[in-house]
Amino acid sequence: MKGNRVLINGKPVTEPWFEIDPVKDSITLDGKKVRPRKQQRVVYALNKPRGYLSSMSDDRGRKTIADLIKGKIPEKVFHVGRLDMDTEG
Repeated sequence: MKGNRVLINGKPVTEPWFEIDPVKDSITLDGKKVRPRKQQRVVYALNKPRGYLSSMSDDRGRKTIADLIKGKIPEKVFHVGRLDMDTEG
């Protein structure tokens, strides 16, 4: 971003978030062509038990869904949706 190190289709990228099409767009970093890695998306469904927060962390030390999946899912997890702590589903 600074110094025009990253170019998409020959134009400098000035935004911290810039969506690309890895098939159509040409990407260079410091003049060298970059080939984006394919991202495989995986979706898991979790039946949250009562007593767990629908969050990956909690600053008050309460149990979270991260505690349920720790060591079981190799991918980085982003949770979607929320249930109250005392709700299951």
